[in-house]
Amino acid sequence: YDFFYDNCATRIVDALESVLGEGLVYDTTDYPEVTFRTMIRYYQDPFPWTDLGVDIALGSVIDKPMQFRDFFFLPDFVLMGLGRATWQGSPLIKETRSLSQQKEPFGIKPTFTPLALILSLLGLSTLLTAVDLRRRKISVVYDFVIYSLAGLIGVLVLWLWFGTAHSATAANYNLLWANPLFLIAAPILLTRWKSSAWFQSLLLAMAVLLGIGLLGVLLIPQSFSSLFSPIMMLLLFRLGARYYLQKQEPA
Repeated sequence: YDFFYDNCATRIVDALESVLGEGLVYDTTDYPEVTFRTMIRYYQDPFPWTDLGVDIALGSVIDKPMQFRDFFFLPDFVLMGLGRATWQGSPLIKETRSLSQQKEPFGIKPTFTPLALILSLLGLSTLLTAVDLRRRKISVVYDFVIYSLAGLIGVLVLWLWFGTAHSATAANYNLLWANPLFLIAAPILLTRWKSSAWFQSLLLAMAVLLGIGLLGVLLIPQSFSSLFSPIMMLLLFRLGARYYLQKQEPA
């Protein structure tokens, strides 16, 4: 199984091509110049949580322009493509009949969206960082939670890239912010090693990767969700505050 090249929609086309052979001809003169991710976002618009999951899990390989044959991973385009195709010079589809019609909107956007959650976390992180800098003491529990979440997402992204056969999850630059190193850093926050020089170097390295992700959004060959910039900012605030305060501690 493959999300784009071997799914329940593409297999219908594969079977027809196998049976009908070279007599099957498609009309390839008019199709949109878009990427796989663009098409996914269009269909996932009513489902923002699913859309966020797709943007996290799928890598830069889905940001390349689609060819005509690629559109067949979507049932709508199977209908469209076969409806305009010919076989041995005659229309492949003689007649199309709708057996049922969707009357209500398919999917209703939830009241609590990923945008609301992430902006709330960004606001909380900004406020907490300001308080921590003022009292010159960093909040351990909050950092432990967000480090753990970022690290777990990073492990998932890494596993989808290297641990599965899904071609669409490869080359995922979300690892710049969903960094598995956060999962290493999180438990260290609860130990005496959190003040060590090597741990400060680890924090700095993770901050640099976040900075590359934040500044390189337009240069990195992957279309990041607009939600990822606030995530990177809140992580940078916390990393920066911790690094700064620990550097101020007497040796």
